[in-house]
Amino acid sequence: MEKTVRTLGIAATFALLLFGTLAVQAAGVSVPRFDLRGLDGKRYTERYLLGQPTLVVFWASWCPICQAEFPKLHELFEEARGRGLQVLTIGFSDDEESIRHYVDIHSDIFDFPILYDPKDDVAKRFGVVGTPMIYLVNKRGEIEYTTWLIEDPALKRKMETLLDARGL
Repeated sequence: MEKTVRTLGIAATFALLLFGTLAVQAAGVSVPRFDLRGLDGKRYTERYLLGQPTLVVFWASWCPICQAEFPKLHELFEEARGRGLQVLTIGFSDDEESIRHYVDIHSDIFDFPILYDPKDDVAKRFGVVGTPMIYLVNKRGEIEYTTWLIEDPALKRKMETLLDARGL
């Protein structure tokens, strides 16, 4: 069973690497309006994304690729937060209890806001087509790049450009 799960994970990762660039949205499109509560009880809207570059990550607790990406996201955030990067994660296509449970048992890597999209409305407005889905947003609230993997070289290049330019 474990070998089957590992094989499926490798196949899924290969497919994402091969086809991940197909999900890229046009640069300069403003993020859609949203209003969600975080697991911290605070209210977050699209205005939270203004002022500094942000990675918006849509994910689900049952997603093995998401599980593999979160330690990488945490490491990236630790390296770049001092340069102005912020991260906002949105759990969707899942139930709130599972999201909370996953965050609780992995609390050492979740040092950024975790929101929950109970009806997947925000995910639909963003055009999310899979999980994880990562949006790089500039300080004006415009989507600069979309991908499925934190280690996407184009994501890193575009993020560095935004951070070097203080978020454009």
